[in-house]
Amino acid sequence: MTLPGFADWRPTTEAEEAMAAAVATGDQLAYCKALAEEALYLPITPAAAAAREPVTLATSQAGGVTYVLAWTSGAVLPPEIPAVRRAPLFELVHSIAGLGWGIAVDPGLPLQAFLSPDAVRTLPPWEPEWAPLDDALRRAVSAGDRDAYMGALLDAHLLLPLPTEEEIAAAVPPPDAPDPDEYWTAVRTDRILPSVSRDITDPEFPWWRTERVDGSPVIFAFSSQAQLQAEVGDRDWIAVRFVDIVVAWPGLEDTTLGGALRINPGGANGVELPAEALAAMYELVLAALHEKNRPREES
Repeated sequence: MTLPGFADWRPTTEAEEAMAAAVATGDQLAYCKALAEEALYLPITPAAAAAREPVTLATSQAGGVTYVLAWTSGAVLPPEIPAVRRAPLFELVHSIAGLGWGIAVDPGLPLQAFLSPDAVRTLPPWEPEWAPLDDALRRAVSAGDRDAYMGALLDAHLLLPLPTEEEIAAAVPPPDAPDPDEYWTAVRTDRILPSVSRDITDPEFPWWRTERVDGSPVIFAFSSQAQLQAEVGDRDWIAVRFVDIVVAWPGLEDTTLGGALRINPGGANGVELPAEALAAMYELVLAALHEKNRPREES
């Protein structure tokens, strides 16, 4: 889709396609909804990107109002910006809620929009509709309510990121080489897969994994595409029921394989479920299935 006056411009993501359609029809609500579907690019300093200093949001002044600068894709990001972090729209909105700031989206480009401080303040009530799981988890974390957090997960699907075949091949080291420092690894084999498995019950499924300082493994999962993009970038993923993840968890047989489950790492609504908690949930699932399938006593 093109916009009037920008014959050579084309959207590069599904969100930008929806935003362009909203601009063409003047539908501000549809624009913001599309904006919430993918993580935003926020300029930061190279030192902040290297964790040598705190992250500070880049801002600009217009009409006496402070606007946070944000872009919708790497394709539209100005080349002079040295480093970025990515964040879901609602995480940005909540972080600036008390500052009276607006958000300048894609300034100078066909999709540009300057969301005023008043417009930003109208967005949080839409989070339960546009990102219901993100919202439920954030509220549970804010309230310190673990039961509410687990209750939201029980009926939810989580997103599991997938590596490419090229990444899998590159991460398999030659004999006697040191282990690669990668976020993920195929947890039950060193064999290169002919294709990337999308079945979490497959022993070759490539769980996206990192390690704590103590070397214990942690596997990532996300509550939305925006949360996933903010942590691991643009990549393929599968949506899996949380209960199915618990049942298929690789650490149930060997804790050196699965370890903990980290949901939305880096996000304000994220938690880490230790291996012991996942094992306990697995036993509860088995007990519930046993009770459900237990033959009824004849009267």
